[in-house]
Amino acid sequence: MMEEFRVGRGTLREALRILEINGLISIKPGPGGGPVVESASTHDFGRMATLFFNASGMTLRELIEARLILEPVTARLAAERRDADGIAQLRAVVAFGETNDEDAYIRATTDFHSLVAKLAANGVISIFVLALAEVFHARVREIIFPKGRSRRSVVETHSEIAEAIIAGDADIAESLMYEHMKAYVRWVEKSHPSVINEVIEWIM
Repeated sequence: MMEEFRVGRGTLREALRILEINGLISIKPGPGGGPVVESASTHDFGRMATLFFNASGMTLRELIEARLILEPVTARLAAERRDADGIAQLRAVVAFGETNDEDAYIRATTDFHSLVAKLAANGVISIFVLALAEVFHARVREIIFPKGRSRRSVVETHSEIAEAIIAGDADIAESLMYEHMKAYVRWVEKSHPSVINEVIEWIM
């Protein structure tokens, strides 16, 4: 690599270190090891973004407000760009959410929002939406998750959003997703008012 890129050992080592920190490569130790290209992930994108969020004093409230703007857009785009495969996936995720198992429910709700972002078919919007969700959940998942009647309401709302996307009704899909996210913001504000005003922590 030094010969190919015509750089010194120190420069190459620093470049590889930067790529590794950003999650774009991993370094395999030992004979036959070396740098291995990894898939770009929303987790690593979000993790690096938290450094800037924290340094700028941005709060979880601001992060949620950003999600409130972006997630309805993904629902609109998903409705406009749906296909047979996406429709099948939506139905499966919604059905999976109708469970009494705690872990399965959490996975299903997360998968629903991830799938809607994926079906929006816009890489830039999707990576921001999914990264912001991961940053938020890294702080609140352990202490904030609706149960009982609130949980049933979430499942029903996801089903309504999914049906609007499947029907290709972009206006309704966008409106339902906005109201869904807005209700969640109100619920967090009421249940954990101190958390929502916290400065976002740097995830190292």
